Amino acid sequence: MNDRIKKVINSIISIFNIGQAVDQAGNAQNDFLGMVKQAHREWQIALKNFDYLTDPDMIDYAIYNIEAAEKKYICLLKTARKEKITSNLPVNETEPTISISGDC
Repeated sequence: MNDRIKKVINSIISIFNIGQAVDQAGNAQNDFLGMVKQAHREWQIALKNFDYLTDPDMIDYAIYNIEAAEKKYICLLKTARKEKITSNLPVNETEPTISISGDC
């Protein structure tokens, strides 16, 4: 009896491609989380690069990069919040704090 139920469920899934839709949604979410992680890395790199500069023009450029990377990261976090995308990412206590306000 159990095998019959499994066969029926599998045939329904194959008819409606339910499994593929779930996989595509999961892949889209994973891709988005990858973008969030990459944006966070870019922000951290911009912050670290600032520490090694002495030329005033390069300092201005580094500040611009930090602000741009931070805004990108915050915008992606807002989008994740709107779409209710969650992840169990570890929080590093040495990371800067972010205040999220306004639109991206």
